[in-house]
Amino acid sequence: MSGYECLDIIGSLPAADKDISAHLDVVMSWAKQYNKRLHVHVDQLNHPAEKETELLARKTIEWGLEGQVTAVHALSLACHPVAYRQEIYKLSKDAGLSYITCPSAWIDHPRSEILVPSHNAITPVEELLEHDIVVAIGSDNIYDIYKPYANGDMMFELRLLLEACKIYDQSFLVKIATDNGKKVIS
Repeated sequence: MSGYECLDIIGSLPAADKDISAHLDVVMSWAKQYNKRLHVHVDQLNHPAEKETELLARKTIEWGLEGQVTAVHALSLACHPVAYRQEIYKLSKDAGLSYITCPSAWIDHPRSEILVPSHNAITPVEELLEHDIVVAIGSDNIYDIYKPYANGDMMFELRLLLEACKIYDQSFLVKIATDNGKKVIS
């Protein structure tokens, strides 16, 4: 095999390019052409100016990729007022957008003087679950320069998630760790 046939999932980091919209158009054209799932790292800076999750959902609908795209991180959602977040959850539902939260990836995000709603640097999973949006657990910092001691232990990630988002219903946690994980990779 050669080219995209051998890939299970196409990964993307749109903020690495100057034109995020153009970046998404390119990777979505590949996902459409090769019938592949697309995992896109969005809203990673925990900053209210970021609205990449909204753009990702809109582009997903524009490209007809409903149910095939996953937002990874989406931390900056928590920086926005609740009314905006509610709009994004509805848009995410319409786009069939799923999410992967990586709780330890940004938990050490440096403090800033930007005033935002009180939140931690974790995807607002409890709100996504209220909207029946697929959320899975992951880690994208295994033994890397930013997290040299991260080892990919999903039980650690799950524990961090449940404590940070106050999700104590075991049925939700099991679904996030199992069924939803399968959904975002198949």
